[in-house]
Amino acid sequence: MFTAFGWRKIPSARTLSIMIFLAGLGLTASVISLLYLSQHLIASKSNEIDQQRSVLSVEGAVQTSVNRVLSLVLDNAIWDDAVTQTYAPSLDQKWLYDSWGSGFKINNLYDGTFVLDDIIVSCGAPFRAGAAPD
Repeated sequence: MFTAFGWRKIPSARTLSIMIFLAGLGLTASVISLLYLSQHLIASKSNEIDQQRSVLSVEGAVQTSVNRVLSLVLDNAIWDDAVTQTYAPSLDQKWLYDSWGSGFKINNLYDGTFVLDDIIVSCGAPFRAGAAPD
């Protein structure tokens, strides 16, 4: 009679099958370890890249805000219309809104405006951002 598993009774075949089984376990453990380590390295590298990009984004946002304020200061450093309007007999509220109030809606850099003279005395009523004057 033929038995399909008759090789199990041969001592050398039994030893060989145990060795093959242990080699398979070792190979499986090696592959799992390799996959885990590669995933760990990929995750740590992607976290590092994300952190660098976050820093660059924040630096870019801060620099953009600084550039906007600097541009506003440079635009208004020498401004003849402001002098003409400020030292007029009365301050034109519409001019004040058109010059400063409408820019608030776009740039969101300030909450209101005050027109001051050279000794820091108010030459006109303050304008609060939000509503246009009559």
